[in-house]
Amino acid sequence: MKIETSYISMQSKWGVALHHPLLTHRSRSSALVVLFPGAYYSCDAPLLYFARKASLQLGFDVLSLEYGYQAARVKYQKEDVPRLVADSLEAVQSLAEGYEKIWFVSKSLGTHVAGEISQLLGYDRVSHIFLTPISSAIPHMLASHGLAVIGTNDPLFEQEHIQQNAEQPALEIKLVDRANHFLEVEDAESSLRILSDVAGWCEKFMKS
Repeated sequence: MKIETSYISMQSKWGVALHHPLLTHRSRSSALVVLFPGAYYSCDAPLLYFARKASLQLGFDVLSLEYGYQAARVKYQKEDVPRLVADSLEAVQSLAEGYEKIWFVSKSLGTHVAGEISQLLGYDRVSHIFLTPISSAIPHMLASHGLAVIGTNDPLFEQEHIQQNAEQPALEIKLVDRANHFLEVEDAESSLRILSDVAGWCEKFMKS
């Protein structure tokens, strides 16, 4: 597998330069996967790292986003969301027209940002994998085709939220028993098995 690395460089709304890594195959890919990190969960953290690995093995190109406040090394504030969306949209739009298929793989806060951007691009243009979604992403989840992976002990996505999304036929939901917002449980071995399961679900869904 021959992978080349380049960067989508832009000026963030935080006044710092962003350099989003883009991994591409030497033989042109028709599909792009965009990784949307969580508030404090980067694209190199386990869930997104292995989602990226699975995407590359399927022959897809992968863009890993960084948020402006992360690059500026400042604290995330809720009122920053419009700036996050604007920065991320600029990066995605710079590539989107070159691909037949686009996948958004998002974690936590990233599920809301990814949902906002898919609304702007057109919900039918993007397929989603929502990892530990937050409640503000629900309107976008209800309008999307995708997969959602949710821990049953995740305080940010409660049973009533799960029920809302269960009624959306284009959204497949995987519930992870006892898992928290990081899709982890108390013991390390079980947490590693969950991570393996999630990577497998991502790969299977992106093949479909």
